[in-house]
Amino acid sequence: MTVISSSTSPIASKSAIYDETLRVGAKYHLDTERFSKVIFCESGYNPKALNSSDPYGGSRGVGQFLQPTFDHYKKLAGLPDGDVWNYKDSIEVMGYMWSINQQRQWSVWRILYGDMQYLEKQKADCEASYSRFLNTLQ
Repeated sequence: MTVISSSTSPIASKSAIYDETLRVGAKYHLDTERFSKVIFCESGYNPKALNSSDPYGGSRGVGQFLQPTFDHYKKLAGLPDGDVWNYKDSIEVMGYMWSINQQRQWSVWRILYGDMQYLEKQKADCEASYSRFLNTLQ
């Protein structure tokens, strides 16, 4: 994960970001421990986090959104001017998404909370990729 510089992200301590996860989790009646843990595991509560190795264009911000996903859901969450680099906007959009059962869009949620179909697919994809790699060596 890379850290980028962004002028639109408010400076915040990890405890302030944690407090925001609790506030948004309560607002949307979420399991705040799960909600907060997924955000922490995705970005380490770093609003400037950028996963440039993400194969879909780079997940970004504290919620590790792909930009098109964030842009779509920010409008539905009532934040038409929301910014993926603003931790409050990112957490709000993520809370909204979880409230409409979109948790599975975060792989960490799948891993932590037992989405076995996802894990089996990841395993199968990994094994197939490795097998293809071995075939290129022959």
